[in-house]
Parts: sequence; C-alpha cells; structure tokens
Amino acid sequence: RELIVVESFLDLVRNLTASVTHEPCASLSGRMALFILEHLDLHLVGMLNPDGRRRLERTGDWCWRATSTSVDLNRNFDWAFGGPGSSADTKSEEYRGPSAFSEPESRFVRDLTARHHYEATFSLHSGEQQIFTPFVDTVSKRTKRIRTPQSQGELELIRDVLIRHRALHGDYFHDSGIAWQYNDYSADGTMFDWLGD
Repeated sequence: RELIVVESFLDLVRNLTASVTHEPCASLSGRMALFILEHLDLHLVGMLNPDGRRRLERTGDWCWRATSTSVDLNRNFDWAFGGPGSSADTKSEEYRGPSAFSEPESRFVRDLTARHHYEATFSLHSGEQQIFTPFVDTVSKRTKRIRTPQSQGELELIRDVLIRHRALHGDYFHDSGIAWQYNDYSADGTMFDWLGD
C-alpha cells in the first residue's frame, strides 16, 4: 500500500526540475518551483525502506509496509515509543521493534536530522488524501495536544493549500489538520511526531 509513494516522490522531482527547464516563469507551477529551488535547500529521501519494498515485490503482499524484519518504521521512533498505538508482537503490522531507533533506517533519519537541524519536514504516505500536522500518538489524542504557536501557522498553511488546490483541481483533499483529530487510531513511535517535537 506504500508503492505509490515512490512514484509520487519521483513525480515531485520531475515537476520541480521540468518546471525550471521549460520556461520557468511561464506558469504558476514553474514560478513556484523556481522559488523553491532558489530559496530552499531540499534534502530528498526517495525511499526509506528499500528492503521492505523488495520483500513486498518478491512476495506479492501489496499491503506490506514493514521492513524485511517485520518492523514498522513508523512505530520505531523515540516519541511515545512502546505506547498502545504500536505493538510488541512481531506478527503485528504495527510491530515497533525491540527499542526506539533499533532499525538502521530510523537511525538514518535521526542522524540526518541531528546533522542538519531542519526547519520543516514532509513525509508522504498513501491511503488517504489528507494533510496532517503533529500529533497522532495515544497521549496526544487523549489530551488534545497541539504545538503552540506552530500548530496555528501550520493549520493556516494547510487551509491555504486546500483552498488553492480546490480552486484548481476540486475536492481531492479532505479532513486535514492535526492528525489526532482525523485518525481513527493512535500511532505511537512515529517519525511524524518525533520530527514534530
């Protein structure tokens, strides 16, 4: 169920680069791409879980999202690690691994972010047409945690993106905002929450 994410990533890269090489000021997307590339440093990671992808392709289990060792990387970060929105059962699709950052992929993200101190991150997943801001862990869902003042600015940005997108493309996105508000379940140990702290 995460196969489309890599294709979406490649499409993003194609759009950014093609917009610049083909009369960049001729279209809104070209001007936006040029602005992004001139003003921002982008560090793009096209795939965080290559061995899990190889397993999926080998077995035909198209819903597989874990590593080849069955760890759900999005439960392996040190934010609410071990909470009920993850599992210690190695057979569960939400198996968190033996400890936070036990997997080389999650350690890679930890080390990369420690080295570069990113001001913003973007994580793409398949399955829904939603844009979320942290948090989605069990405690945050129960206590209705928000990041102030960041949450307000992020929610305004999401609202603006949705308004502009709807004007151009219709109602593709829905129910976007703080993740715990729109997720039916909590997820503990996510990269999303760990990066958002």
